[in-house]
Parts: sequence; C-alpha cells; structure tokens
Amino acid sequence: MPWRPLTPLLVAQAIYTVLSALGLRAEIKWPNDILVNRKKAGGILIEERSRALVAGIGLNLVSAPAMHELPEPTALPAGHLGEFGIAMAPLDLWERIVQAVYRQMAERSAAQDVKEFVRDLENHMAFVGEQVVFTTQGNKDLPAIVLGLDAGGGIRLMTIDGEKVLLHGSISPMIR
Repeated sequence: MPWRPLTPLLVAQAIYTVLSALGLRAEIKWPNDILVNRKKAGGILIEERSRALVAGIGLNLVSAPAMHELPEPTALPAGHLGEFGIAMAPLDLWERIVQAVYRQMAERSAAQDVKEFVRDLENHMAFVGEQVVFTTQGNKDLPAIVLGLDAGGGIRLMTIDGEKVLLHGSISPMIR
C-alpha cells in the first residue's frame, strides 16, 4: 500500500488542518512533529500492533517544557495551545482531530495520487527552502537545505554531495 509509509504525515496533515481552522500558524516538522509559531506543540508516534497501525498523538494543551528541560541542545522551544489563545476542553479538541484523521484517511484511500498529497503537504511543512541540520540515527550531523518530501515519506535534502532522500533521522534549524 503506497500510503502506509505516509501514515505519520497523513495524521500530521489532519492535525495541521484542525489547528489551522482554529486560527493557529501551524506547520508540520518532518517526520512527526507539530509546530505552532515555530514552537513544538506536539508529536505523533505510529506503531504497528497485530497488523494494525496505532497512532499516538501528543499535544501540549496548557503547559510545555522549558528550554533547559529539553533533551537536545538543538531542540526547538516547546509551546502549548493555551499560550496561542486556544482554551478548548481536551475531548472537544480530540473529537475534531479524530474526525479530521478519518476524513484524511478516507480522502487519501480513495485517491491514488500520492504525489498530489506530497505536494499539498509540502505547503504546510516547516523549513522547506531553509538551511537545517539533519541528524542521522547514528548521530551524524549533515548540513542541508530542505527541498520537500518524496512519495515514500522521506525528506528530500540538498547537501554538499547533492540531493538526498533520507527516511530516518531528524531535522533542526541551522543555528546562526
């Protein structure tokens, strides 16, 4: 199924849609984070259990860790929806997200054009066209410019060695 590797991004797109409808400047940070005003406001974890995909979604509703509490020195600051003016009951927000996920999955399952989804998603993705540091799973840092996504959910980067598509790792903005 061409959509399976894109599941975290399908869920992220649904959350983006909900937060944007609430008037927030949301972005999707590859591979599985939700940003609001360039602060990390949430994340998504997809796991396979008994041949079913399970989505874990975490959103900071009323609090967020301070910078000194974050595990990585290059981490983005954390934010919470309350600081951006959203004061919804958790279940009300959750209901909107679940409905958006169902809509997103139904729309995409009916469509066969993965490339169209990827192009649409790139419009909501953080750091496209910007310099970043890509950190591999082996903790090797690779300076790059984000070009977008590929049809398999990998991030397309322009590096000193040319264009690369990477499937595992994380990106952080370039500190100047």
